Amino acid sequence: MSLTFNNILNNSDEYNPQKNSYKIIIIVLSVFLSLLFITCLFAFSSPTGFGENKVVVVKEGSSLERVATELKENKIIKSEFTFKIIVRLIGGQSGAKSGSYFFKEPQNVLTVARRIAGADFRLTPMRVTIPEGSTIIEMSEILQISLGDSFDKEEFLKLTKGQTFLDNDISDNPFGSLEGFLFPDTYFFFPGIKNSEIISEMRRNFDTKMSPEMREEIVKRGLSIYDVITMASLIEEEARLSDTRRLVSGILWKRLSVGMALQVDAVFPYIIGKNTFEVTLDDLKIDSPYNTYLYAGLPKGPISNPGLDSILSAVYPKDSDYWYYLSDKDGDMHYAKTFDEHKVNKEKYLR
Repeated sequence: MSLTFNNILNNSDEYNPQKNSYKIIIIVLSVFLSLLFITCLFAFSSPTGFGENKVVVVKEGSSLERVATELKENKIIKSEFTFKIIVRLIGGQSGAKSGSYFFKEPQNVLTVARRIAGADFRLTPMRVTIPEGSTIIEMSEILQISLGDSFDKEEFLKLTKGQTFLDNDISDNPFGSLEGFLFPDTYFFFPGIKNSEIISEMRRNFDTKMSPEMREEIVKRGLSIYDVITMASLIEEEARLSDTRRLVSGILWKRLSVGMALQVDAVFPYIIGKNTFEVTLDDLKIDSPYNTYLYAGLPKGPISNPGLDSILSAVYPKDSDYWYYLSDKDGDMHYAKTFDEHKVNKEKYLR
């Protein structure tokens, strides 16, 4: 009897209501902390679907609520509530600072809030390289990749077809297109730059590259800058090497001088998107103002935006006895003085 009673005394702590209450509290607290941790993890993490190179503009006088909503709509943050709490804790009454904020990659809400509260814009210029011979459409695709969501491709294309940027250099442009007059180069643009500023910078670069000596030579030859750039765009696509461009330029200008069709294959990628080696006899009959087989003279405008070397070749052509040329699949040029010689070259190098 005594042994049984002692055993009960020794094990009485298992039935202690106060100790069981502690266990319940610990379990509830653990569940609460786990849920709190998961909630904070969700609220503080960056959202899915974040697009790289985003620019968010906080306007002067914008409420914190409006800024939080815009950040969530742009998939910069997940929780508006968490963002507002952190900004108020960090920035006090001043809250969000106005300006353009650049987000290259996803960031947690704490980092975003600290930046917005501290005016940490992180706007650094972005390197954009436009290869020589790019068309305006190709330029727009490069800019979209480089500048991300802040670049409006459709607006850019629309502006390049309007009258806004036409000047004396392209006043005789029949289509009002800037094709050929946006200089291909390496540029450094800030995220959020306006399309009009991009175009203006490319136009300024073009004007700078067209030296007074070049302009004087163009006038002396009785040509317009529009004609020269149109020719340069053909040379850019027809001859890839500097030492061949001036020779090809001389051949093409000579054909023009006697009323001979230019018969430049490089126009067809621009007209129908075909590689020059894929052009068929039916393609040569396509009714287009750019078809230099169907219509004599220069095409109605540039087919690309040529680099400086091609422009110089168009301004300063090299005379020769050649009337024909072709480029084989390795890019090597072969010249001929007569059409019969040209036919032999075609059989030899293009079959």
